[in-house]
Amino acid sequence: MAENNLIRNATVDEKKEFVELTGKRNYVDKVIDLITKEQQKFVILHKPFCARCARLDFEDNIAKVQKTQNENVNPTQEDLQVEVPNMSDYSKASRFELIDVNPVFEDKLIDGMRASTETGKWDNYKCKNRGCGLSVFVPKLAEKK
Repeated sequence: MAENNLIRNATVDEKKEFVELTGKRNYVDKVIDLITKEQQKFVILHKPFCARCARLDFEDNIAKVQKTQNENVNPTQEDLQVEVPNMSDYSKASRFELIDVNPVFEDKLIDGMRASTETGKWDNYKCKNRGCGLSVFVPKLAEKK
């Protein structure tokens, strides 16, 4: 059986053109992480948070900086000065409109019989700014608090 030499070591000239794909965190990644962490706080609180609007507003800020400075500005560079949106704006109750509430039922075994019990509800919201649809699960235990 012939040996297949499909994998070979890169030459020195080829290594000069290599680009690191993992391990480097740029400014955009850090802001997206900030948005995600803020979103997770509101998932735990069972409240709406419009992460899509936060991300789109940040991308709009990058586009403004690119227009004012130079079209060739790389949005991933570290020294890029882009305004980070205020995260508390994306969780205000006035930003959302409650569309409907859908109860959630699950089958549970009670006294040896399978019964359908309500375990919570889905609150469906619509963001008034961009029309984003959001669904927030509120368990039955969190409703009582």
